[in-house]
Amino acid sequence: MNTTNAIRATVLGAGAWGTTFAKVLADAGCAVRLWSREAEVATEVNASHTNERFLPGFTLPATIIGTSDPAVALSDAELVVVAIPSQVARATLTPMAQFFAPEAIIA
Repeated sequence: MNTTNAIRATVLGAGAWGTTFAKVLADAGCAVRLWSREAEVATEVNASHTNERFLPGFTLPATIIGTSDPAVALSDAELVVVAIPSQVARATLTPMAQFFAPEAIIA
């Protein structure tokens, strides 16, 4: 993410809520990775700092890094925010469990 003392945060879910939360964390000075199950959303976040599908009209901080790879998203994350629909939480999070740091705060 970065080499500063910023909190390393990951937001799982790049819908409207997850993208908004990633922006709030980045605005607060966190180093943020935003995980999306759709690779094209992650690519758009990185290329144009937008997520027009889920949060049209907003420019995201360049410090938000989009990814669709859960290993990359969760690598060294100190804070993990889960912003995915509850009906897919178990199916989404179970395969990711191996990538969560034991000391990470999960919200």
